[in-house]
Amino acid sequence: MTLLNDSVVVGCEDSFVYAIDSDGRLKWAYQTDGSVKAVYGYGDEVAAASTDGFVYLLGGDGNVQWMKHIPMYVGYNQAIHMLDDLIVAGSMDGSVYAFNRNGVFLWYYKTDSYVLSTRVVDDRIVAVSDKKVYFINRDGTLWGLFDSGTYIASSYLTDDYIALNTEGNTITLLDMEGDFLWNYSEKDFFGSIYVTNDSVTIGSRNGTLYFFAVNGSLLWRQDLDKSVTAVYSTQDYVAGSSMSHVLYIFDRKGKPKDAYGLNRYATTIKGDRKRLIAGTSSGEIYAIDFMEKDPLLSVFAMVVMILVILSAIFMLLRSWSY
Repeated sequence: MTLLNDSVVVGCEDSFVYAIDSDGRLKWAYQTDGSVKAVYGYGDEVAAASTDGFVYLLGGDGNVQWMKHIPMYVGYNQAIHMLDDLIVAGSMDGSVYAFNRNGVFLWYYKTDSYVLSTRVVDDRIVAVSDKKVYFINRDGTLWGLFDSGTYIASSYLTDDYIALNTEGNTITLLDMEGDFLWNYSEKDFFGSIYVTNDSVTIGSRNGTLYFFAVNGSLLWRQDLDKSVTAVYSTQDYVAGSSMSHVLYIFDRKGKPKDAYGLNRYATTIKGDRKRLIAGTSSGEIYAIDFMEKDPLLSVFAMVVMILVILSAIFMLLRSWSY
């Protein structure tokens, strides 16, 4: 799932890429010949990858601009990324394939195993494979390498950080130079990860939602009853969905704000400070709006309430004087 201007674009197991507007209405749908595992929106375009072995570039109207075949399909939702004139796709054959915005094939780089995630950052591409993180120059040559020494169960990439879930129970954070920052281990099995410029949110199979400062300090944890399937955070809230089919919202201090029942558990969560979007395993999309309080309106409401109370007291005193 990706956000594109005022739309939500999702890739689905039914072979379609769907674009839904801010009112929940279908804008367009594009069908591939396989399950759509990854989509990424940039500008007015969407890069998508399907198990049919094709990488697609779709316009904002849903029309295909080009489609290019690669030897094996993209299997992970963060394995496709685009920035400026470069689109990269990490395949299950262990290769990172690069195209320009016109669909011209540029190069491929072979890693040691299937590719979990890719990201274009400034002058290089970062790719996470089974055990290693590759730093690739824009011309397809290797710039650097980080070897975790063990298998990487999941990962999350931003422009500043690389989060790795190694052996399922250790979270390791690197910077974009590949330098080690910190790690954290639990007798638990970590799953989904979400990273911002100041926080790291993690969900576990045992049902715990962890919230860290980006320096590695564990700020709080919350029990969500069952396995955590998706996590997300902004400057205003932290969200986690569990196998209990509930979407939980907390403030940044870990205080519960809201909980929403879903028909099925969420597999992905996106949003901003005003709206949260959750896609579920049953193919449904939920949009939840957060009503921001205007401080001026709050003060006005308080003043009105005080005047009403004073008026009632005044009327009561007058009735007593007769």
